[in-house]
Amino acid sequence: MNDMLTWADTLESRRNALEARLYAAHIADLEITCLSYLDAAQWHFRDASTTARRVLVLYALSLAAYKPSKKPAILAWLQQQRLHFLVSAEEHQFLQGQHSDEKLQARYSWSLEGAYILAWALDLVPLAPDAASEAPIAALLSHIPHLGADTTAFIAHCHYREPEELVAEYVFNDLAVVHLRRLYEQGARTVQQLHPMAVFERRKALSWITESRPQSA
Repeated sequence: MNDMLTWADTLESRRNALEARLYAAHIADLEITCLSYLDAAQWHFRDASTTARRVLVLYALSLAAYKPSKKPAILAWLQQQRLHFLVSAEEHQFLQGQHSDEKLQARYSWSLEGAYILAWALDLVPLAPDAASEAPIAALLSHIPHLGADTTAFIAHCHYREPEELVAEYVFNDLAVVHLRRLYEQGARTVQQLHPMAVFERRKALSWITESRPQSA
């Protein structure tokens, strides 16, 4: 019985902290009604080495968006370092494209936001990014191998931070995306306290590493 009370108290404190963060971001229209949704034991994530590889794929996609002329070198590097199997068919098509597409370039330029939040999940950078602004990308780039470098040691030494932190970050970004979609449906054109593109990419990346989770918040 005491164990059950401790479990509930712990999850209650996590919910309070998360809802305080949501409130600070002006997200007051959503709440976490199911405590067990925050129980990290019910969440399962891809292994850390796979996530480390995905960080590098997202970095490569962003580099291709900013420097399209490097696409052949990027593709060769991904193949050489055995990262290509984590590139989706759509992403591969972008990397193979010889002609610039401004919309696609703009879209993939935001991939660094996903790379940053995964680097945070792997405890490579100390702080989760501010929901209202872009991530400090320089901090990310100082901790990962760059184009052409060997990635073996980097991948081998990556590990996750505490699962409770991963769960809280996923739930925050997931609810932030729900909130943004509601605002857009209501005709909002500007949003305070949230950076829509950054939040969307972070949520997408965190969803990618989440293999299974409880059904409802």
